[in-house]
Amino acid sequence: MASGQEFPLVTMSHERVYMASETQSQNQHEQTNTHHEDEVPHYEEAVAAASIRDEEALPPYQHQDTRNTTSLRPNYYILIPMALYTALVVYTWVVICVIARGPRAMQNEDLRYRQYYAARITQSIVSVATLPVISAVCACAAAVFVQNQRDTNSLSLRQVMALADRKWTNPLAYRYFVSLTRTPAALKKFGTSFLYLAMFTHTIGAITYPVQSVFLDVEERFFDGSRSVLNQGAGGDYDMIQTLSEILKPRRWVSADPDKAKAIFTLRNKLQLADAGGFQAQLWGNATRLSQYNSNTDWYAQVPASYDTGGVRQVTPRINSSVESGRVALSEFPTNCSSVSDYFYTSLNYSSARFGSVNIKACLPSNVTLSPWLATDARQDFTEELYLNISTSGRASLYVSDVNGTYRITMNTTAAFFELPNLFNGRKPGDLLANPTVSCGWDYGCINRDDTTPSAIFSDKRDLDQEDSLEDQLYDSYNLLGPLATIAVALFGPGSWFDNQQSLFASEYGGNYENETGWRAYLDRSTRTELLPLYPLIGPNEDKIMDLLADSPLMDWLETFISGGANSTFAETLTRASYLASKALFETIRSTIAYGVASSTVESAFMPSISLAGIIVVSALMGLYMIPLLAMALYAGFSESWTHTLDSFVMLRMGAAIGQKDLPLQIGKRTGKIKVLDQLPGVVRDVSGPDDKVRQLALGLGGSRLQSKVRYLAYPKSSYV
Repeated sequence: MASGQEFPLVTMSHERVYMASETQSQNQHEQTNTHHEDEVPHYEEAVAAASIRDEEALPPYQHQDTRNTTSLRPNYYILIPMALYTALVVYTWVVICVIARGPRAMQNEDLRYRQYYAARITQSIVSVATLPVISAVCACAAAVFVQNQRDTNSLSLRQVMALADRKWTNPLAYRYFVSLTRTPAALKKFGTSFLYLAMFTHTIGAITYPVQSVFLDVEERFFDGSRSVLNQGAGGDYDMIQTLSEILKPRRWVSADPDKAKAIFTLRNKLQLADAGGFQAQLWGNATRLSQYNSNTDWYAQVPASYDTGGVRQVTPRINSSVESGRVALSEFPTNCSSVSDYFYTSLNYSSARFGSVNIKACLPSNVTLSPWLATDARQDFTEELYLNISTSGRASLYVSDVNGTYRITMNTTAAFFELPNLFNGRKPGDLLANPTVSCGWDYGCINRDDTTPSAIFSDKRDLDQEDSLEDQLYDSYNLLGPLATIAVALFGPGSWFDNQQSLFASEYGGNYENETGWRAYLDRSTRTELLPLYPLIGPNEDKIMDLLADSPLMDWLETFISGGANSTFAETLTRASYLASKALFETIRSTIAYGVASSTVESAFMPSISLAGIIVVSALMGLYMIPLLAMALYAGFSESWTHTLDSFVMLRMGAAIGQKDLPLQIGKRTGKIKVLDQLPGVVRDVSGPDDKVRQLALGLGGSRLQSKVRYLAYPKSSYV
């Protein structure tokens, strides 16, 4: 609604004000007593009276004391808290994002922790300071907004009051403005574009940090501690661990192969003395004892079981085998086994007057001079087969039931690398690696160097012996046997238990060992049972020989493992024997081509964590309130204005300029119904003449916008009017 009313912001000298107060106090008192009874004077009369009063009260401007004038100045002070606030917001958010989206394993952990601790403090400061800073900046910018309107009627006094009251901070005002959206005219009556911008900025600023707390989480982060290297190797002294490709690489000439014999002798001893219920340090998976061994879930590795490499990713070879056994037709027994020199073949004959005769033939129909292993670090699977032919005659067939026939034992072996437990795989053994791209050169390696996982921050993946070139370190090949071939030679080869029984079988006799005395009472009977090959590998909860049925170790063995047609006990014990065979093969190989398994202790600290979606959402919210806030701060800071901020003192001066007649001191609870607030202008203008050296401010007196580089009347010792 346009208004022609004009109210100068009259500024008088102290002397003039004192004289006026002496001569007019009585008249003013009378007017005050009758004011509420008389009709309020018309606005035109008030303007005319104000003009006459100005002519009487104001001396010529050219004689005004220059100490009571000032020019318009920019408000640079608002830029200081705004700059500090912006720096804290940016620093806090950048540090949190960098740490939260960084690798789970940290370098420079002390620096990171101190950065996060500082970010937490600044985040608390920012969260508390956000709304006060927004309100202060908006109040300063509002003063410039009110001043820089294009004409007198651009803003009503009601609209200026809404800005001075800082309605953007009042939650009830939001509900009120929302209710006015149904009537755009009413909404325009109360609000301004600046007020809506301030409300938007204030709202987004208020919800940004609660939303940030929803997305921001805290997780345990790890950082690298002290380093160590586990060197594994032959003889159980853990001086080296060998890669598959180096263990299996062919040598240049074949000799007596003492290492091969050592592996067989070691296994032969274990097959007779190992304890199925004993703890196995290198048995990985779900089992800790041979009696629990499952070929589908458990395996052998040179590194001690559950060895954790901490903050370093490491791989190592693993081997596991499964066994199947059963009776087959006699025709399936290889007929040429005895005539092929490279096949493993033996025929064992047992004869005694007491038991008659027993014949055991063993054949492994593969060239044992050619290893089934491949000199590669990739996964490899191979199958071995062993045939047994057992025949009995005389009384032997009465002591053991249903053992005559041909039996086939099939062993499937898998060898590959797997990743040791570490920080990056949840501290659990990794799956078989089909092709680990192991590169054990003279620098660090043994894990794909293109690895982009967080562990890439640790440069050293593997420590290697760097004495000589790789070729100089190689021993000449002796063609490593497979696990089943090693078991077959250990069981049935020269010097084995079955081989020795050929001479002992004839001298065996029946007897009651319970009647023995002295050392025989505790040694002889135990020797007959515990030294049976594979017998110690029967689990504690599985059936064992309780009585010496035939008073013959050979008869006892056949009854235990073969009776009924190669029963399940035979396959189970051979599966457990495959673990011992792999262990013997790897622990008895002489080679200096080895590597150390590096590990590091891992310490932890709680650090922030946030998803990429959370970063995007929070960053968008920050931009939505920070960009307009920065714009308002620059607008308020670099614009020349007549007051720092739109506050109560500004409204007090505007009220004084309007006067008692139009805004009397009366109760007004429902300001929305006071129409005069819409009729009165709220824009401060310059109403001075073109030749005035000291210029005058006025409220809604037409005039022009305030000008820079000119002087306006001011309160004494005040930089602003």
